[in-house]
Amino acid sequence: MFLLLAPALATAATYSVTVTASPASATGTNTITVTGSVSPVPTNPTGYSFQITVTNPSSQTCAVASEPLNAVGQFTYSFAAGGAQCTWSTGTYTVSASNTQLPASGSGSFTYTAPAPAPTGNALTVLASASTPLLVGQTAQVAAFVYWSNGTVATSAVSVTARITNPAGGQAASVAGTFAGNGVWTWAYSSTSTSGNYLAVVSATSGNAWGYGSAGFAVNSQLANQTTVGSLSTALARLNSEMGANFTAINTAITATASSVNTLASSVTSGFTSVTNAIGSLPTTANFNSINSAIAGLQTSVGNANSSISSTSTYVLVVAVLAAITLVLELAILVRKLS
Repeated sequence: MFLLLAPALATAATYSVTVTASPASATGTNTITVTGSVSPVPTNPTGYSFQITVTNPSSQTCAVASEPLNAVGQFTYSFAAGGAQCTWSTGTYTVSASNTQLPASGSGSFTYTAPAPAPTGNALTVLASASTPLLVGQTAQVAAFVYWSNGTVATSAVSVTARITNPAGGQAASVAGTFAGNGVWTWAYSSTSTSGNYLAVVSATSGNAWGYGSAGFAVNSQLANQTTVGSLSTALARLNSEMGANFTAINTAITATASSVNTLASSVTSGFTSVTNAIGSLPTTANFNSINSAIAGLQTSVGNANSSISSTSTYVLVVAVLAAITLVLELAILVRKLS
């Protein structure tokens, strides 16, 4: 009896990769989007990434990236033509995508037309600005003024593009500007992303002439929206109206109080005048002196009388003198009371 042993035969999957570039024909600083798909879709496709390389007609590398597959075995990569990494000459550019794990690879292409050269010795200057700060969801207004180094403003023949960079450093948008005339281009970018600082880099090209400018703007979710600002304005207007009415009432009350105080002051002044006049009519110091002199004279008379009366008439005379003294004293007391 013989046992026949044979090696197990296993067939590895063969993958094909389709790569396309859009637009198929580019110029200036056009954004080129590379898409690729793997067939058949590998098991657990999100675990694989493809190395993407863009080369010019002279085989110089113009762009490199690594992009993961999505759940259906596809990848996407975008880049701007006309960068400084290679010479962007007119011709056919190759886009290659490969993965060594599967393994799988594929390639595609697009054509690029270099802009006509600018006049010798002339260059572009870009001055950019942006509205800031903004609420999340508000639209940022970006503008750029482009002119030649000889002072001539740029025309619509110049290609002007703005690249918006989000707070995380990624490219949020790349949009060709709208020519507004007199060398001015404008953009409207809706800030639907989170709060943070954004950067708009504006590039202008014409032939081989280049110019760059940048402007930043901030998106702040903590700023009050239009509804809140409107409510606050209404509340402030109502408060201002109420305070105005209160101030009017207070002012009226103060005026009435001042009038009452003035009347009281007049009455007090009149009273003081009357008191002063009454005091002026009282006996003067000279009068008091005369009364004191009279009393002193009476005391002297009493003394003289005491020394000259006899023992028989002493009682009668003393009684008479005492009566006189009593009358004088009562008169003095009355005068002092009046004073």
